[in-house]
Formats: sequence, C-alpha cells, structure tokens
Amino acid sequence: VSEAYLITGSSELKGTVQVAGSKNAALYAVVASLLTSDEVVLHNVP
Repeated sequence: VSEAYLITGSSELKGTVQVAGSKNAALYAVVASLLTSDEVVLHNVP
C-alpha cells in the first residue's frame, strides 16, 4: 500500500467508499472489513 492515513481525534468514522471492482482493490476491502465488529457489505467484488 503506497498511502497511509493517520486519523486522530474522538470522532467516529463511518460512511461509504467506492473503489474499482478489481480483485486487488477487493483484497484490501476484505482485510479492512475484519477490523470492525460492524456489518460490512461489499458490492462489485470479482
């Protein structure tokens, strides 16, 4: 991964992200979904 984000503060992160439907993009989304106990729905995954 060539980019990283440092998030500071007490605000809750939530929302949606649209990425291309490639298997490489899907891999990062699947791994990121493991970091939350909330429900995650992935669409357009090859």
